[in-house]
Amino acid sequence: MRSAQPMKKIIYLPIEIKARELDAKLLFTYYALHKGYRVIIGEQLMVEEASIILGPGIFFSKGYSERYRRRVVTKAHRANHTIVELDEEGFIFHDPSKYIKERMNEKMMPLIAQEYCWGHYQQDTIVQAYPEVVNRCYLTGNPRFDLLKKKYRSLYEAKAEVLQEQYGDFILINTRFALYNHFRGKNKTAEDTDAAAYIQKLYFAFLKMVKALSIQFPSEKIVVRPHPSEGLQSYKKELASYKNVIVRNDGCSTEWITASRVVIHNGCTTGIEAVLLETPVISYVPFEDARYDVVLPNSAGVKASSLEELIYYVEHPGKKKRTRFLNPYYQQTPYAHEAILPLLSELPVPPSPFKNVQVPKIRRKHFKHRFPSLKIEEVRAFLKSVDQIEGRESIIRIKEAATHLFDLSINGR
Repeated sequence: MRSAQPMKKIIYLPIEIKARELDAKLLFTYYALHKGYRVIIGEQLMVEEASIILGPGIFFSKGYSERYRRRVVTKAHRANHTIVELDEEGFIFHDPSKYIKERMNEKMMPLIAQEYCWGHYQQDTIVQAYPEVVNRCYLTGNPRFDLLKKKYRSLYEAKAEVLQEQYGDFILINTRFALYNHFRGKNKTAEDTDAAAYIQKLYFAFLKMVKALSIQFPSEKIVVRPHPSEGLQSYKKELASYKNVIVRNDGCSTEWITASRVVIHNGCTTGIEAVLLETPVISYVPFEDARYDVVLPNSAGVKASSLEELIYYVEHPGKKKRTRFLNPYYQQTPYAHEAILPLLSELPVPPSPFKNVQVPKIRRKHFKHRFPSLKIEEVRAFLKSVDQIEGRESIIRIKEAATHLFDLSINGR
């Protein structure tokens, strides 16, 4: 007699930008599996398609700009999913009213069963705009920052060692200039808007800075790591004659920061990540504009307003900075999965009988830039590494349901 099919609640975890989101969502997946969930994880559109085929579950919105969010949330609601949300951009935003308008549109809020917040700043901003969501807006932190805590740093030691063997004690420069230098091409009308003009000016200031550092430190490697939405070729073209400069954006930021001897940025979340990883940080702020400066990450480490200051700090990295300044913005304890999973258990989501998911291949323009590839070996290796940290030998069933889409459950069921 055949045993009955297992019944599990399904969690759908879409990923838009692999380099930024994958590891954090795999970390959450690991603990969700051990709580008895089945997890469908992969590229954004692939997970959306799978969620229609498999039926009702918990759909994790990763936060989107207003128009994109409306499409994703409405589609998930029509498929009878219970929708929860952890906005990837909820940690740092300059203008609360703009954040609400562009990422927390009022019409979508009734469809969100639970909103998870990085810290008090985001939570207070949302609740002040929509007092009616106070009882479904929770402080949880984010698995992305959990990965920076000492417990999980061993996940990146081997990759960091490879980078150090390749480049030595290198200088890491992270950029965020997609508003001008987008991977689809340069914004030729950047000067027509103040915000884009500001980013364009920063882009050229950073190019000048990289060239100056290359000359000042000829025996050191300088790695420029553009934001995932930026174009690489523009940097490679501009810096081609500077032989100690490397332009790369593969891998996750944690391994690069861990391997580097000092991080330079302006307004990047990676500045905060470097502080949490105890790597020296320099915020290069060659000019200021209160309308567009991103104050929080620029408070990380030391601040240099000229090339002379910057060179001094590169030669004399500052002391490790305390992280108390992050308290209003980031819920540092407990781990995010410890906060989120008990909340998920309160949702009235029925378990579903197991059935296979087959999603057709989706052709998507610029697909490779944000999500170049994902192999089953990457998924398995990450989960095994977490097993080692937890002292377990989990039997996790991992099935490649389609390109860049994986179906996971525990104990082989």
